[in-house]
Amino acid sequence: MNDKEFLPCLAPQVESMRQFAQMLNDILAALPPAPMTDEKPTEDNLSVQARVPVNMIVRDYSTKIKDRNVFFAPEIPSGKLRNAVKAFAPGFAEKDVLVLVDDTIFGSAKKGALLTEDTLYVQNQLAKPQSIALADIHGVTLTLDDRTTLSVDDPEFRSTITLDEESMRQFAQMLHDMKAALHPAPMIGEKSTDDGLSVTLVPRVQRPKLIRMVPIVDGKLRRFSFMSVSPQEGEFGKLENPRAGFFSHPKVTFELRGGKVIAKTTGKDVFVNDEPLLTERELADEDRITLGKGQFRDEYQFQADPQLAKSKRREDETAQGIIRQPPDFSSEDKPIRKLREQLSITAEGVCLEKQEGGKRLRWSELGAVQFSPDLGRVTDASNMLDAAADGT
Repeated sequence: MNDKEFLPCLAPQVESMRQFAQMLNDILAALPPAPMTDEKPTEDNLSVQARVPVNMIVRDYSTKIKDRNVFFAPEIPSGKLRNAVKAFAPGFAEKDVLVLVDDTIFGSAKKGALLTEDTLYVQNQLAKPQSIALADIHGVTLTLDDRTTLSVDDPEFRSTITLDEESMRQFAQMLHDMKAALHPAPMIGEKSTDDGLSVTLVPRVQRPKLIRMVPIVDGKLRRFSFMSVSPQEGEFGKLENPRAGFFSHPKVTFELRGGKVIAKTTGKDVFVNDEPLLTERELADEDRITLGKGQFRDEYQFQADPQLAKSKRREDETAQGIIRQPPDFSSEDKPIRKLREQLSITAEGVCLEKQEGGKRLRWSELGAVQFSPDLGRVTDASNMLDAAADGT
């Protein structure tokens, strides 16, 4: 209080202290005016000054900031604190650090941020360490994303801090409150010399949805060769068949419009479900796109929901009696031996191709066949295992 007398008050929360001070101001304003005297009053109401200790503010936010990479004194791991101070705040007393942000993969804290009562220190990857006094921070910008980035509105201070979105919002508010505590509101009638600390939010950037196209070869889906096409112009936003056409190749591009996928073309020999695509058309799940004609044509299936397509494929396999086994199945039905040569499948059986000739296994000799998309492996088993087709 601005008098010789002092009213002791304990407030567990910073906000409670502010509300208490504002209440005193409102009570004083509601009192009847003092009688006229020859003495001129020096104040006509209460000046509320936020003189809350900075360490109390930080302690208050330690329960609000949940990001696992943020540590508050006195619970900052000593190893992290020592590394951080040595890396980007040399000579600074470790006991004065209130907050540490660890921005390293393996937890060394040699990159990140340190916050003291009046200064912010930041060390980014492949950059020089920087520091800035809280008094010199007039604004911060939060760029919202999967990991939200805080940058100081100062062209000379290029370092940034990255946390989860909610934690970063709280961190920015903590900086605001800390600065307010260091530079309290002026007395009534006085002009403020500090405009505080503003927080600007940059909305989350909507990334384009990738469009899945699965090649069709000899009437069969080659699902392990699928393509993720961006709905934008450019090399990654189109399908083109360079084997077809002399002067121009059949090409299709894609656009997201109101949540719908639109296929567009300006050329010829582009088909959707065997119907010519003249300009543009909305695609439906499992539509077939053909580029070119005859033996040089390329075909793709559009999959609007890859997970749904996978579920439908599993249902079809189950209906055919095919049950998938994990590669490391732990049941008693284990293969006798595994053969890792290239194979060919004929009406008579399976032929394992070798340089010295080959080995043929008739269908009657096989209890189960398991395919792997990368090894081309066939398993010769004496027991009846369920066939599991992991490849195409």
